[in-house]
Amino acid sequence: MMQPPGGVPTELPLWKGRRGVVNAVMCFVLALPCAFGLWFFAERSTIVPACSGYAAGHAMTYSDFKLVGVKHASTVVCLLERSNGEKRDVHLDELVPYVTNLWVEFAMSLEITVPGFAVLLGLVRVGLYRLGTRTAA
Repeated sequence: MMQPPGGVPTELPLWKGRRGVVNAVMCFVLALPCAFGLWFFAERSTIVPACSGYAAGHAMTYSDFKLVGVKHASTVVCLLERSNGEKRDVHLDELVPYVTNLWVEFAMSLEITVPGFAVLLGLVRVGLYRLGTRTAA
């Protein structure tokens, strides 16, 4: 393989052949629990407290939330109920600041977070590989 100036190969052996396929698959497999962990963290830290607080202040109870959207479902809607059975939907963006709503929508978008975590884990793997090759040299 041709090496550019500086002696660094253009393609790391970490991503070549069978070893590369295994590393890539592992990055995607580990990205799934990371993305769902972010989902559950957003749900428990932001969605449930905001929806429950609003419901308690308006003589309702929080039952659940749903995701709605046109192109991808990432807009959070709180599902609330009154004691007489009447149901009401409230968008989370009415209950929390803009930046908080933005990060919750990001966390709820698995089509963004799963590949994002896969790339992040790949970069971490490359960093660990390079750290290991430097200490061995």
